[in-house]
Amino acid sequence: MSIRDRQTLREWLTQYLRAESVARAGDPGPVLLRRLSNAEYTYTLRDLTGVPLDPAREFPVDSAAGEGFTNTGSALVMSPALLTKYFDAAKGVAAHAVPLPEGIWFSPATTRRDWTEEVLEKIRKLYSEFTDAGGGTRVNLQGIVFGTNAGGRLPLERYLAATLAERDAWRKGAITVDAVARERKLSPKYLGLLWSTLNGTDPSLLLDDIRIRWKTAKLTDVHAIAEDIGRWQSGLWKFNSVGHIGKVGGPTSWMAPVSPLLTRQDFRLPVSASEDGKDVTLYLVADDAGDGFGARLGHLGTPQTGCARDARPVAPRPARGGAGTRSASRAGVCRCGEEPRGRARGDRGEGQVRSHRASTKTRRAT
Repeated sequence: MSIRDRQTLREWLTQYLRAESVARAGDPGPVLLRRLSNAEYTYTLRDLTGVPLDPAREFPVDSAAGEGFTNTGSALVMSPALLTKYFDAAKGVAAHAVPLPEGIWFSPATTRRDWTEEVLEKIRKLYSEFTDAGGGTRVNLQGIVFGTNAGGRLPLERYLAATLAERDAWRKGAITVDAVARERKLSPKYLGLLWSTLNGTDPSLLLDDIRIRWKTAKLTDVHAIAEDIGRWQSGLWKFNSVGHIGKVGGPTSWMAPVSPLLTRQDFRLPVSASEDGKDVTLYLVADDAGDGFGARLGHLGTPQTGCARDARPVAPRPARGGAGTRSASRAGVCRCGEEPRGRARGDRGEGQVRSHRASTKTRRAT
């Protein structure tokens, strides 16, 4: 075929195809009912669930049609055996569904234990951005040793060091909380809360001493201040296990407040003989605990004294003259080797320890 004939044939084919496309515009021709290919089915479920599932791993390989493509309608047929595999794949996908009150989400795992660990890992990741991995405790449960409360504790020393290092610039307004937090990789919310607390003026029995020390403290004093705050935290807060939150009878939050106020407190106090041989007087002092509601009354009930050597408690004798809001209770005299009333108990070191008298008193603090 000459070059001229080839050109004529090409032009004729172009005109014919253009005319046919205009005549059949909007008509795709016969469309076969087909299934998704294995790849299409897999990618669709991954997009819907957000989990890297492989539901078509048990499916037969897609065959190719006469055109050589595996995604044409004539090649994607459905057989009874393949339909059963689709049902099995759907059951496998449903096993990854996690029902929640607000809806359903899908997990790579299929067991409740793994679902719980997955949620805990998300919580740990959230806390780990501004916290340290320390602060956990070790528990021995029937010979199995494991850690609890690992991580999630704020590095208080880093926050205190930031407030001390930027204290002067902060007071002058030359720097902001967000800028300090961003530079030192700290939580801006907690850093701002700590700064406002340390600069607060409201009276507080717990904070007043710490505020006074912080105002004149240097960076070398951070550790001592953090230790004092840590002791108060241990006494006022209880850290629960995150995995037990929400269980029946379990905790409702990670940190639970603990009230240090008690209606009754038993205590033991060793008393040594005074060097001058005089009475040793103990006072129970009641204060307003910094709440500003005035003085409180304290009552010392049933005090007992005993000789350290004999370790025998001695019931006190009521003191005379106790009346009103001030009451006193005088304990008996205990001499080593003797009963309180003077009855000898044998040669057990009489005279080696000087006789002493302990009296206990309670009074209203002003």
